[in-house]
Amino acid sequence: MQREVPTTPEGVAYENFRVFVKWALTLIHGNEKLTELGKPEFVCVNIPGDLVGVLEKVNEEAEENGITFTALPTENADANVSANLELYGGLFPKQMGTANKF
Repeated sequence: MQREVPTTPEGVAYENFRVFVKWALTLIHGNEKLTELGKPEFVCVNIPGDLVGVLEKVNEEAEENGITFTALPTENADANVSANLELYGGLFPKQMGTANKF
């Protein structure tokens, strides 16, 4: 069964985000090392403010998915850090734990 092609920018963003949701759910459910200390309560996503609406739509299926998705809180973060999060995390690899982080 195929889904209808979205006609709004919000619909396109949601359909594209569903690929990430599927990847995250597959990783959580298919990897015992991630869940051996306990199932994660949520998936924290670094997402631009104009796309946060997709999280609300994804969380409507939270009961079916078994997990919620939330935006990374960046209100109080340094602007330089929040703009370069993909680079910033690599500065402190020895300080990060490995359980439930992917």
